[in-house]
Amino acid sequence: MKKSIIFLFVLLFSFLLVSCQDKEEQNIIPLPKKEVIEENVNQLSKDSVKILAIGNSFSDDAMVNHMYGILKAFGVNEIILGNMYIGGCTVETHFYNAVNDLPSYTYRKTSSNSDNPGVFVNTANMKLSDALKDEDWDLITLQQASHDSGMVSTYKVDQINYILDLALKTTNNYKIQFAWHMTWAYHKNTGHSAFPKYSNDQLTMYEAICGCVNQNIVNNDYINFVIPAGTAIQNARTSYLGDTLTEGDGYHLNTLGDYIAGLTWILKYTGWDINELNMDYVPSQFVRDIDVIKESCVNAIKNPYSVTDSTYLVKPELNIDLSQYELLDWQPTFGHWNSTGGADATKIITSMKNFVCSGKRFTKEELPVGTIIIIEEGWQYRPDGWNSENANTTGTRPGNVTTEMIVVDEAWWGDYILRGFNVSSSSQPDLSNMVLEVGTKLKIYVPKA
Repeated sequence: MKKSIIFLFVLLFSFLLVSCQDKEEQNIIPLPKKEVIEENVNQLSKDSVKILAIGNSFSDDAMVNHMYGILKAFGVNEIILGNMYIGGCTVETHFYNAVNDLPSYTYRKTSSNSDNPGVFVNTANMKLSDALKDEDWDLITLQQASHDSGMVSTYKVDQINYILDLALKTTNNYKIQFAWHMTWAYHKNTGHSAFPKYSNDQLTMYEAICGCVNQNIVNNDYINFVIPAGTAIQNARTSYLGDTLTEGDGYHLNTLGDYIAGLTWILKYTGWDINELNMDYVPSQFVRDIDVIKESCVNAIKNPYSVTDSTYLVKPELNIDLSQYELLDWQPTFGHWNSTGGADATKIITSMKNFVCSGKRFTKEELPVGTIIIIEEGWQYRPDGWNSENANTTGTRPGNVTTEMIVVDEAWWGDYILRGFNVSSSSQPDLSNMVLEVGTKLKIYVPKA
């Protein structure tokens, strides 16, 4: 009897020893402690910020256009941003790609250590596992595809946890944090095929998104915090800006919406005081609206799952003396430019009826710093850009602009050497017989001096 007991004890001890060794070999890392990380949020160093999004075009909206500039405006020294991009990608697809280690992503990355800091470079056919190992990421975000963002059945906890557990085991940064990017509801008049799932109602969609995040994300042990970008956008919609924060498709953000989303990410992640934002780095087209931008972001962080009405209901007046400028003839012409259009990158394309474009491409000498661009309400323009005479080599075009007035600065030009304009309106699908009228919707004022 004693021998049997001793044998069983030795067998049990051996099993436990092997189990411990297996765990060590699998490099099992304990989950980060939320309470410890939350205490440190407001103490993040400005020496370095490294953020990776596992997302789609909505993470592009929040990250690609303005996040680098926002971090610079807060005084961050080293900035590395990455987006694992698949258009319209769902959590289920991310999960499938992770399980099978598939090279299905376009990896978009910029670094302050590169030759072109702030410019995103695309790498095709990338695996999630490779991107996770590419940097010692400080923050990794995940999100649901916009069309499923308010559908509770699509938030499968096992899929979310698998992706984040893979990231946890792959990273070399033991202080890694995970965040959920809560996206925004569509424009009230969008034609998106998924909008009927929300009764074609913006507020219904917004509330459904909040409900899903509250039910499936807030208490997830892997996720340290939620980025309430969708609430910041909804807050701003209650201001004089109204429902003007999306592009013509009604669901991707325009450049102002991008700025609001990006600023919400940084404020929520870092806990920094918004008054530390260096106004010298705020793009000129947002200076007029900066009070609404700040209010919307701060209120979203305070109340992430409900709308806070704006106190800014009247649009500030334009304060410019146009007598110091000359009105530019931008030579409105039927058609559009596409700087990434391959063989057609330098041609006016006339295959679509809903665009009027500039009859030429303009140099920096023709559109110098200080030029004022004004677009009439209800219209938008894309300031397409070329960084070589023949093409846009970055593969990424500037977004559509609905902001009433911008002032051209060095950041607006960036690496571009030529700019051309495409003008359109979501309410006017055929502009082929309206060229002269459309020519009055966009006004470009060049300084006389």
